[in-house]
Amino acid sequence: MNVGNNEQTTKDGKLLGGVTGKGFMPGVSGNPSGRPKGTLKEYVQKKFIAMSDEEKEKFLDGINSDTQWKMGEGNPHQSQDTDITSGGDKIVFVPPELIKKRGLDK
Repeated sequence: MNVGNNEQTTKDGKLLGGVTGKGFMPGVSGNPSGRPKGTLKEYVQKKFIAMSDEEKEKFLDGINSDTQWKMGEGNPHQSQDTDITSGGDKIVFVPPELIKKRGLDK
């Protein structure tokens, strides 16, 4: 199937294009209502809240516990600034050869 521009002209001789041949007119939005209000996350939250307890249980049966926790609490905070090993001191990599050469390996 060839889906190209369907060439038709308007009264003023301008070429209309697009798959339908109706064209895209300058200055006319293809989405006059704009983006729907709210987010997908809000929509799903409202839908889940509206479910009965039985529907919620059935829905959650197919989802592992880690994913359920993330759905409820969000992903754990992860940051490059998180330091769990050095107490805030800068960690510097020292090649093992240098440690051996300086006698620091004993």
